[in-house]
Amino acid sequence: MFTSLMGTLEFGLKHEDVEVAGESLSAAGAIGSFQHHSLVDGRPGLGVHNAPDASREGGCGILAHLMRTVLRRMIFEDASMDLVDAAADALLPLMLVERTAFEGVAGELLATLEGDAGARNHVVGALRELTAGNGLTDRVDRANKRRFRR
Repeated sequence: MFTSLMGTLEFGLKHEDVEVAGESLSAAGAIGSFQHHSLVDGRPGLGVHNAPDASREGGCGILAHLMRTVLRRMIFEDASMDLVDAAADALLPLMLVERTAFEGVAGELLATLEGDAGARNHVVGALRELTAGNGLTDRVDRANKRRFRR
């Protein structure tokens, strides 16, 4: 049942209807927040439901897969301004619990810019600002979400 639910969530994240995508981003953010708070409190969170899965791109867990899906949509596909805040609210907790996966996605993005030093430097700066700018902390709270959106 969990796999079916996550498949539906992924479908919603990719949906062209802004309302469907926005609600799906909200759900992805809630799952990421749940995982983050669970780990901070010493609980397993999603546990085995977030285990690496060879059927997913990169063999990653579901949270890393959802983060990759959101990043891919916002960077390479539909960067609708209506979805930017919802995407930021989803990405912050997902990035905090899936740091290694985020670094992998960032590395893949940079690899696509191998021949363009100017673009590569710009993206490196943007990624640095995204992960460490504006006084960002390791918390998933309203203030940190606000800083992350900037």
